[in-house]
Amino acid sequence: MEEGRRLSREAIERALALNPNLAAAHAQMGRIKQQVDYDWAGADASFQRAVALEPANAENMGFAAWSAAIFGRFDEALELNRRAANLDPQNADSWGRLASAECCRGGRRMHCVISNAYNTLPLVRLCMRLRTTRLVGKRSRTPH
Repeated sequence: MEEGRRLSREAIERALALNPNLAAAHAQMGRIKQQVDYDWAGADASFQRAVALEPANAENMGFAAWSAAIFGRFDEALELNRRAANLDPQNADSWGRLASAECCRGGRRMHCVISNAYNTLPLVRLCMRLRTTRLVGKRSRTPH
């Protein structure tokens, strides 16, 4: 496992050395900083850079939104999640993250769940419908 992490980091560093404006490399470096190094600030900077370089990438927007929420920037997280959901409206995870951001807005979880139920419930329903559609579609394509 350590070998795989080392090789991944080296490949990303090589990619960034060749092209420092490669959004995908910044996003993946953010994931390594977050999940391996526990360097939350470094991960946040990498995710923000990825979004700045490729603002139409919903996945990178989701990483940046999650990171913004970790640092208590709930309004920013909410806006990034909205943008991600609008960029990829068929992605159930984007809608699920948006629902979570609606609930956590302001950092008062229980209060937000109650006060933002009006905004959150339709998003949760949409997320469930998209996930069900995706699962049913996968099942129908598998041979019996």
